[in-house]
Amino acid sequence: MLPKMIPLKNGMKAVLRHLRKEDLDDIWTIFNIVVAEKKFIPVVNPVTSRFEKENWYFREKDEDNIVIVSETEDGHVVGQCMIEHVGWDAAYHVGDLGIIISPEYRDLGLGKSLIEEALNVAEEKGFEKVCLSVFHTNTRAISLYEKMGFRKVGYRDRQFKLDGNYYDEILMDMSITEQ
Repeated sequence: MLPKMIPLKNGMKAVLRHLRKEDLDDIWTIFNIVVAEKKFIPVVNPVTSRFEKENWYFREKDEDNIVIVSETEDGHVVGQCMIEHVGWDAAYHVGDLGIIISPEYRDLGLGKSLIEEALNVAEEKGFEKVCLSVFHTNTRAISLYEKMGFRKVGYRDRQFKLDGNYYDEILMDMSITEQ
């Protein structure tokens, strides 16, 4: 049940909860930091327009997607995990997972907690399978996904190119319901 307080490995605590409109600036700040790192997501340009930020928010709500955010005890959003419906009618039972975490809150157990909570909500909402993709160089994330039960199901060689560097895309998925 959300909201939920979770301990972090550094002794601090974070709150996991559902997305609110007032989270947009913090979320897009984190997103743009991840974009600037040029090693985790295949996005080149930061998102700066209020229209684009709000359009994303309303689309997530309208499509009944899952967006779990984590905030510090003082109320700053430091991460998010979302599971979005796949665009095809016949794949409504499948979700695509994405996660971003502010650099100073990585390696504290926050990613695992966010993913676990998003998967719990996904199962409650009737999702049966969750997919994701990850750069081959993101070994920390791949290890976490495998520990959580995701399995590698595909590989796309040189799928993305950022600043002249090629990144292979690893496709992973997991069944979240009994078959």
